[in-house]
Amino acid sequence: MFLPSFIFLIVIVVLLVLSRLISRTLFKLLGEGWYIVLLWPGVIVHEGSHFLGALLTFTPVRGFSLLPETGGSGSRVLGVVRHDRPKNPFASVIISGFPLIGGTVAIWLLTVFLLPGLSSSILTSEWQGGGYSNLLNSFRFLIKRGSEVISFGSWQTWLFLYLSFTISAHLAPSSHDLKYVAKGLIGLVVILGALYWLASFIKTSMTHNVLVWLVAHINEGISKILFAFLYLAFISIVVTVVSLLLLSIKKRLRRY
Repeated sequence: MFLPSFIFLIVIVVLLVLSRLISRTLFKLLGEGWYIVLLWPGVIVHEGSHFLGALLTFTPVRGFSLLPETGGSGSRVLGVVRHDRPKNPFASVIISGFPLIGGTVAIWLLTVFLLPGLSSSILTSEWQGGGYSNLLNSFRFLIKRGSEVISFGSWQTWLFLYLSFTISAHLAPSSHDLKYVAKGLIGLVVILGALYWLASFIKTSMTHNVLVWLVAHINEGISKILFAFLYLAFISIVVTVVSLLLLSIKKRLRRY
């Protein structure tokens, strides 16, 4: 019963780690100047997601910038959303972690409009049949179907790849936001763990039925979100491998 939630949390952590790795690799590959210029579309998605998160939690926004500037700590930031202090911890988690949601939606929309053959395949029962119980089959299906429908002679494919690089590099929250995301994940684990424990421990018919119903619906919702995150994880893995390969080639060329 806890499996969907457990895998959901693991996938989120993997996505955050991959995003940091992609960002650092591309920074080494491109240098600061080209990194800022070429990856700017990802900044739009990242900061736009923070902005949307603030609106959804009714947190007043005081400033919005998509241009590089020096932050309060003296560090370089590529964009910023200035808002009032969130009214509660739940709002802080939403605002800080919303780039992950925004990035997922952005990549899915890119797939729908630029690679419609792949997006229609993802929605088939074959992909969802792999589910969280068989992740390897899910990834194998994406690789197989992607190789069949994606044409590298098409400008749509290259535009999709470029934008996927920029968005994947900016999925992870900043160091400041990461602590709120971590607290949110810990809180989610505690809440879900308590619900699962109560559902298995309490045997009173009405209370037990209510808890079982609640847990089932939570699992259903998590499973649907998980499919989207699994697709994002697949794209992030591809981007990570290509980024590391290009960086390796650059280092080898410098030796000659």
